[in-house]
Amino acid sequence: FPTRRSSDLFHPIPKGVMLDGEIVASTGEFADVSGRMHLKDKRHIAALAKHQPASFVAWDAPDAGGMLVDRRKAMLSVVQSASQTWLKASDVFPDFATGWAAVGAGGWEGLIIKRKTSAYEGRRSKEWLKVKRFVETSAEFIKYESNPHGITVETADGRRVVVNGAQSAEVARLIDKNGCVIGNIQYLPQNDSAAWRFPSWRGVV
Repeated sequence: FPTRRSSDLFHPIPKGVMLDGEIVASTGEFADVSGRMHLKDKRHIAALAKHQPASFVAWDAPDAGGMLVDRRKAMLSVVQSASQTWLKASDVFPDFATGWAAVGAGGWEGLIIKRKTSAYEGRRSKEWLKVKRFVETSAEFIKYESNPHGITVETADGRRVVVNGAQSAEVARLIDKNGCVIGNIQYLPQNDSAAWRFPSWRGVV
């Protein structure tokens, strides 16, 4: 994360400050962030920054030490003093039910739950959990190909899911016999997109 001006596309925050957070596209689409990670052409970067702006959403200040509630105060101080539109503080909800309702309404990926008195660990633990908003659907798969752990099945419109282990043989047999198989899929939804993000096979219908 930049601590000094390195180009016209970056802006400074106080030197020596470390923030933990995530880059989030204004569209809410993961692809609008992942597709920009390795860009080098300044004109292309500037165009995307204008039409698909992203923000760094901070939720912790590791170097501040102490409990989460104290580190968050330090983080908020940095965000507010920086006065940059691309630097924001994460939302905080009074309870899980309120937060989960906001996840559904906003089409977000999920929630990060941290104990208020926790120290900074920099990883998921019993003090820091991530709850994702997976949904399930059924789909028809018409072909497959082998992979080192089983098979990869594919729908008519090109959506693919890996089927591992012993059940892969049964799924392949059904496709060979019937020309298709209906399977249950669990995945993370994307706003305004029919694509499956992080899909997993749940079983034959």
